[in-house]
Amino acid sequence: MAVDNPPHPAPAANPRLAAAKDVVLIISGLGGFGAVFIAAIALVFSMTIAPLRNDLRVMRQEMQHGFEAVGVEFKAVRQDLAALSERLVWLETLLEQGAGQGQAPAAPDTQTE
Repeated sequence: MAVDNPPHPAPAANPRLAAAKDVVLIISGLGGFGAVFIAAIALVFSMTIAPLRNDLRVMRQEMQHGFEAVGVEFKAVRQDLAALSERLVWLETLLEQGAGQGQAPAAPDTQTE
């Protein structure tokens, strides 16, 4: 019985050339994997982080409008306090003069603008 053994493949003409081709394939594969990885990260960022940034921007604008409204209210309260303070000074003056003398100072102008 005859056994047919296939012939051994011929060795590469230059073993360094074969190794260089393998290195090029590995580097190309890593480059492709890196590109896919970066694209995946960009996709995740655009789906999660970017909308959150927009929401934070809108919330910051709403808070700014709220703070401006509170500032207007405090300005009105300060004006009211100033008018009440003038009236209190006027009442203190009346009390110091005494109620029996019959002379009262003129009432202050308490109109606020």
